[in-house]
Amino acid sequence: MTNAYFRHGELRVYNRDNTKSHSCVAFPANEKAVLKKHGFKWDARNHSYFLENPSDEAIAAIEKFVKVETELPKKTTAKDLIQPKAETVENGASLQTVIAKLESLFEVFNKHFFDGELETPVIAVSPDTTKGAYGWCTTWKAWQGAKEGGYYEINMCAEHLSRPFGETCGTLIHEMVHLKNLQDGVQDCSRSGKYHNKRFKETAEKYGLTVEKDAKYGYCRTKLTDETVEWLKAEFPKEGGFTLHRDKKIRLASGGKTSSSRKYVCPECGTIIRATKEVNVTCADCGVDFEER
Repeated sequence: MTNAYFRHGELRVYNRDNTKSHSCVAFPANEKAVLKKHGFKWDARNHSYFLENPSDEAIAAIEKFVKVETELPKKTTAKDLIQPKAETVENGASLQTVIAKLESLFEVFNKHFFDGELETPVIAVSPDTTKGAYGWCTTWKAWQGAKEGGYYEINMCAEHLSRPFGETCGTLIHEMVHLKNLQDGVQDCSRSGKYHNKRFKETAEKYGLTVEKDAKYGYCRTKLTDETVEWLKAEFPKEGGFTLHRDKKIRLASGGKTSSSRKYVCPECGTIIRATKEVNVTCADCGVDFEER
């Protein structure tokens, strides 16, 4: 069986082995009319146009409007989909590779844990503007574009991309749990979105995470279950994580008056301490080391 999907300007065709044969971009403005003409129907669950067993004529008719971007080999697996394109690797300072990898991981996790039910958000990478958060999911559709109503945002904080691959994946799944609850109308946080309640805990434990309670922020401390860890190892055996990340340290401008005081922040609860020299301090409440900012 062959299935064809069109979503966000991209055409994907899958054969019976669920392999991606090619993708296309630059679809015309009248895409809906062209798709419907050739039998594509709107799939609300996956937010895409869908056609089961498309004829060669239908695919050919659509492809003449698009520019073929890439063609992947047969039996493409999930681990292949997160590999960056060769041209992006050459520029190690580009976030394009990082975001593309996060987007691909989202697709893999959405299919594996959530049965493909999550809306596709905008994946962003930006500096941590909070007190040590690893990431966040907006509670409103912060981005507007071709899709009516817009898109939620999942942001991964740039300072924390240097963590082990499994921990970064855990953060992404954590934010995907928030997205799942948003879609289902479940309020899983209070106190301006900082306190994670039992509804978050209940949902997170269904989707590959273990949950511990923090005295200040509730059930926010999540880790991958042992089963999820083993699945990640099998799915991505050679994955080493992200090499590009933002430096956590504050660089003081030269020529001005410098301070001898150092600022340290607990990445879990946000408690701040200051010292006049370099120190190694552990937060007794959270059990994690303070980080210099």
